Amino acid sequence: ADDVSGVAPPVVLCWLAINAPWVLGVRLQNVTPSDTSSASVPGLEPPFYAMVPDTHRGELYYLEAELHYVAVVTSRGRSLILYNLRDAIDELDNVAGVQPHRSYWVAAAQVEGLQRRGRQGVLQMRNGDKVPVSRRNLAAIQAWYQLQSATDPGQT
Repeated sequence: ADDVSGVAPPVVLCWLAINAPWVLGVRLQNVTPSDTSSASVPGLEPPFYAMVPDTHRGELYYLEAELHYVAVVTSRGRSLILYNLRDAIDELDNVAGVQPHRSYWVAAAQVEGLQRRGRQGVLQMRNGDKVPVSRRNLAAIQAWYQLQSATDPGQT
């Protein structure tokens, strides 16, 4: 009983100190540039683009998810940044593009062609890279590509 009475008050005080903000309803929020409305203004770069080194900033071709990282492929190179693909796509609301596969997002202006290989498809990018199209999305991507080709006669 003496041991418990000697340990209980410090334990209770520590628990209160740790959990007081939660008990009182205080919530901490991580405020990032994506919380502002500047990402939706045309002409401004998305917040994740600031993490790309200056030497690799150029025209955005596509994004590729790699575990907890996103590979940002531009006209000036490829950069790997610690970012979530879903968050990056959400910040690209002013850039026309499509997600042909759960691990990829492509800029519409950079798609050069669509090739079908059996039940799968591949988007040919202007820089020569090939981006896979999932079987589930193949029909939708074919319709999207035909619409893009019809509205942009320069695209093949």
